Order: sequence, then C-alpha cells, then structure tokens
Amino acid sequence: MEYRSYADTGELKRRARESLKGNLGITLLAEILGKILLTIAAVIPFGGLVVSGPILVGTAGVYNRATDHDSSELSDLFSGFRYNFVENFLMALLKGVFIFLWSLLFLIPGIVKGYSYAMTEYLMARDRELTAMDALKLSRELMKGNKFRLLLFQLSFIGWILLMILTCGIAGIFVIPYMQTATTEFFNDIYFEKMI
Repeated sequence: MEYRSYADTGELKRRARESLKGNLGITLLAEILGKILLTIAAVIPFGGLVVSGPILVGTAGVYNRATDHDSSELSDLFSGFRYNFVENFLMALLKGVFIFLWSLLFLIPGIVKGYSYAMTEYLMARDRELTAMDALKLSRELMKGNKFRLLLFQLSFIGWILLMILTCGIAGIFVIPYMQTATTEFFNDIYFEKMI
C-alpha cells in the first residue's frame, strides 16, 4: 500500500462540513435521542451500564454513515441493540473498567488510556463482527502515535465550545454534530490508513 500522511486539522474539518450536508438534522436528532435514552436508563439500576455501549456504537454508526456520504437514518442509532448487543455492552463495561483502573495509578495514565480507547465505538460500528476485546486492542493500535494528535484536534474546537456557552447551548445545534462528525473523520483517517 502506498503511504500517505494523515490529513491535517483543517482538512478533517472540511470533510466534516461536507459530510454534514444533508445529514445535520439526523445527526442532531440521534445525539438528542441518544442522550435522552442514556439519561432515562441512568435512573434505572444498572440501566445506564446496559444501554451505554449499544447507544455509543449506534451513535458512531450514524456518524460513520454520514462520513461515508451515505444517508444516515435514525434507526442506525439502535443498531447497537440489533447487532452484537452483548459485545457492545461488554465493550463499554471493559473500557470503563480499564480507564478506571489506570486512573487509580494517577490521573494522567487514566487520560492516556482514555485516548487509547477513544476509537472503540467507531470500530464496533464499522465492523459488527468485532468482539469487545478485539475492538479495544485495535483502538490501542490505531491510537499509537495519534493520542496527542487527537488531543490537539479536540482543542481546536475551543472557539466553537465557547460559542455554545455564549449562546446558552443554542449553537450546539450545529457544533455538536460538527465536532462528532469531525471526530469520525479523524477515525476514518487513521482507520483507512492503517487497516486498508
């Protein structure tokens, strides 16, 4: 395979804006509905634990389709329940446990591990055959050399986050889907470079 360098922040953001054309409404609806379901589930004992993995994978699936320039559908949000539910549940559980255990050593190792596992949901949404452990391992592989790059990429959205604060969240109608789509483009950039 011919080597190529990773896209820079500006290019990833441009791709995200392009991917959002025709998908802004559905991505925003998926974000809102996903957060509502997680909030309701959190009231039920162990409810949040049971649904968080499938919801995270389903949300990642919505964004994966948008960045593939395929029309996202709200039903994609529930794909984490329909496909590989047990593995999606285990992924969120194991990811949380591993990050917590590393955080016991000190805050910094926990943050580093959080970045190591940052692509897990996107991987499970893209490949429904992955097991939880395989997705966690693969995320660690993808993020080798990319953890600091992702941190800098996220910091590039500070102006947008401030705009959301200044508008009492109203700007989030665009900003949240934009940031999530851009993060999915970041995932695609490292995934297709290392995996294909």
